[in-house]
Amino acid sequence: MHDHGGSYSFVVWMKIPTSNKEQRELPIAKESLNGDSISNFTFAYTDVIGNIRSLAIPMEKEFSGNMVIFPSRMKHQVYPFYECDEDRVSIAGNFGVIYE
Repeated sequence: MHDHGGSYSFVVWMKIPTSNKEQRELPIAKESLNGDSISNFTFAYTDVIGNIRSLAIPMEKEFSGNMVIFPSRMKHQVYPFYECDEDRVSIAGNFGVIYE
């Protein structure tokens, strides 16, 4: 779980070689207490009454080409995927807003 500097961050998924649905069926996911998170991109945030919440973006092949933009200080993480020899390709970065 991490965050970034700047004002906003973004991720564009160029290639997602796996399916979250298929990944959840692997033995490593079934044996894990957190098996539903396998291969996901997840945000963590505090809601308006102070509860810590999370929002998962399931990594499916069909999500390739999509982008998310979010506040740079928002905590997020990417869970690993398994039993796939292909790379997941993403472009990520940060940008700041300058006020004059």
